[in-house]
Amino acid sequence: MTGDGKHLALVSADGDIALLRGRAGEFVRGMISEKAGSDTEASQIEDWPGAQCTADNCVVTLMGRERSWTLLATRTRNPIPSMEMAAACKRVDIVVSDRWLPKSCRPRWIKADRQLLEQTGGLAFYLEAQRVVTANENSRHLPWVQAANVARAADASRQ
Repeated sequence: MTGDGKHLALVSADGDIALLRGRAGEFVRGMISEKAGSDTEASQIEDWPGAQCTADNCVVTLMGRERSWTLLATRTRNPIPSMEMAAACKRVDIVVSDRWLPKSCRPRWIKADRQLLEQTGGLAFYLEAQRVVTANENSRHLPWVQAANVARAADASRQ
């Protein structure tokens, strides 16, 4: 998942890739393929086995060795009624979104929305290991990351 939450890629053990937004540009496609270590042409998430998509979101069941995982990903900025979103979140393990989601959105494992992504940057989910790796995990010591955190804290204190 990219740090802005707009792009999500599913990557199979065989290196197959499916993108949440099929119209992702060549830069995003190349970056995702490189990070996935695959030269396979990315397909659309709608074509992934177990995916059910609308224009606004996708729910995907991902089969692991010992269990299945259910992912909900938003694709548009269209408003979703709070109660409807809360109910959808409760039925899934992972929610990913480029927007701020209400506190009532409580998936079984992780909610990766705008609030979390501002702290973590991009995310990689390793489902079998139940591990999440953040883009900012190994860069906190860099001066430009520290400066951005100071600026964010200053903005928050002014609000």
